[in-house]
Amino acid sequence: MSKLLVRSYCADSQTPISLYEKLKNLPYSFLLESKTFNKLSRYSFLGAFPRFIISTDTESTRIIADMDLENIGIKNTYTTDSLIDVLENVFKKLPKVDAICPFSSGIVGYIGYECVRFYEKSLKFDKPAIFPDAMLFFPGLIIAFDHFTDTIYLMSHALYKSDEKRAEFFINEGEKFIQSTNNLNSASKSCLPNQDLSQGEGEDSNSNSIKSHIKKADFENAVRRIKEYIRNGDTFQTVLSQRLSSNFFGNPYEFYRNLRRLNPSPYLFHIKLNDIVISGSSPETFLTLRDGKLFSRPIAGTRKRGKDPVEDKKLAKELLSDPKECAEHVMLVDLARNDLGRVCVPSSVKVEEFMKVENYSHVMHIVSEVTGILDKNISPLEAFFASFPAGTVSGAPKIRAMEIINSIESERRGPYAGAVGYFDLSSNFDTCIAIRTAFFKGNKIYLQAGAGIVADSDPSSEYLETIHKAKALLSIVNKGNNL
Repeated sequence: MSKLLVRSYCADSQTPISLYEKLKNLPYSFLLESKTFNKLSRYSFLGAFPRFIISTDTESTRIIADMDLENIGIKNTYTTDSLIDVLENVFKKLPKVDAICPFSSGIVGYIGYECVRFYEKSLKFDKPAIFPDAMLFFPGLIIAFDHFTDTIYLMSHALYKSDEKRAEFFINEGEKFIQSTNNLNSASKSCLPNQDLSQGEGEDSNSNSIKSHIKKADFENAVRRIKEYIRNGDTFQTVLSQRLSSNFFGNPYEFYRNLRRLNPSPYLFHIKLNDIVISGSSPETFLTLRDGKLFSRPIAGTRKRGKDPVEDKKLAKELLSDPKECAEHVMLVDLARNDLGRVCVPSSVKVEEFMKVENYSHVMHIVSEVTGILDKNISPLEAFFASFPAGTVSGAPKIRAMEIINSIESERRGPYAGAVGYFDLSSNFDTCIAIRTAFFKGNKIYLQAGAGIVADSDPSSEYLETIHKAKALLSIVNKGNNL
């Protein structure tokens, strides 16, 4: 018999950041926040202590699990089965519990762009990989901040009767974290402006310059190649990206603290997966499932921010008057409608917001919202993969666009343009697109940004668009002027 253990505390003197200070040095931990004010951003979540870890590489998927989870059939596994099959099998074995918030028990992490191959079998990816294709874990402790009621919930899922002692241990650890934050001075050097976080003490700053993995001329030539594909009728739009990297000897968590302050976004996340860390401020929902309703928020159409509200208003008007940007956005809204139409109740798919301009720290975007009611015969994971990856980071038609991307880009995208978020055992999930995100491995930081190429794209302008999208991240490592 499984059971969700819960303790609640007043949170009026705590913040997710102050509490995560106690988890940040653990090998596996996560922090999910939002800088918007609506019903979908009521909670922040953090947690640690993985009960099992799922990792997928180019050839296989591996599960590393607590030995005692063999009681419910989850054990160390090395398989060439599809990641989708592995996840579906794991979720069938995990006992369900009544949720008290959207993420009470489940898995958290990322599913990388190339994982589309598990759903679209025709797609093949043979480029070198820097990161695993997917990494997720089941946290023994989940801490939920309810920002509406100023309440902290400590939650741990006892997966079977004799597992309650283990769950109690995780809850007690969480209680220690709360008690130890009372005297924590959370002000830190991360709040100082203009700090170069890519450089550690004694490091040579000349070795830390951001470098693109593609020359500007080669990127522009790639745009011309894609335009030729478009003229030949292969696609209407294809999203081309460039990767940037640098040595990094700082603390990824300090990077995140700067990022959330300088680029507040609907999705803020810092996920530590042993030697891999993902820190992001994504503006774009990939797919959210809440109480049987699916939400998708395609973003397409970009301008840099103005110097003041008057110029912002002028630029927003220009953006909505740009035929190229509007045509691209409408096409991707249609793609989102079609993706949801594959898994939703017929006639339930609706465009609830259409072509609204939203401002972010360095750019503004055209945004729409598409929703639908999930068909009860389709699992949440199938619904997720039926839309994966988003058309806004691949193109349309999606499959042909991804084939072209794979023929042009020199490396696997990995986490970039995939999805980050959680999947709850109560059939809720909330995921964003992994854009405006920094990826850390060893002493390296990787950034990536893309531009949607259409028939009348200007190669130089598309290159500059990728730089504008990366500026918020580049400014934090204080290297933006080197490009």
